[in-house]
Amino acid sequence: MQSLQRQLSACCQEFQTERQVHGLSASSVFCFPASFSGFAGHFPDRPVLPAIVQLAAIRHTAELALARPLIPAGFGRTKFQGMIPPDEKIRCTLLLKETDGLWTAAFSIRRMDNTPVANGNCTFFPEH
Repeated sequence: MQSLQRQLSACCQEFQTERQVHGLSASSVFCFPASFSGFAGHFPDRPVLPAIVQLAAIRHTAELALARPLIPAGFGRTKFQGMIPPDEKIRCTLLLKETDGLWTAAFSIRRMDNTPVANGNCTFFPEH
C-alpha cells in the first residue's frame, strides 16, 4: 500500500482545494507513465489504467484535501466510461462533506478535454 501511495504522489502533477458552502472541493491532475506498475499485465498489448488505481487516485486526492490518512468505507454508483492509457493526463475532482465523523464525496475523473472517464460516490473513515 505504501508503494502505491508513493507512486500516486509521484504521478500527481497538480492539486488544489477550496472551501465551499456545502463542503470542500478538491481537484488533482495525474499522469501515469508507461512504466507505472499498475499497467503491468493490464493489458500487455494495450495497457489501460485499472479501475482500482483510479479509485486509489480518488482516495489520494481526498487525503491531500483533508491532510490525513483515510480508510475507504465504500464506493457506490461508480460508473467507468472510458479507458486511460499511459501518459494521458486525467483530472480527479471531489466534493467532500463531513457527517458524524464520516467523509462522503461525489467524484469524477475526466480527461483534460473534459471527457468523462469515471464518476460515483465514496465514503471514507478517518484513520486514527
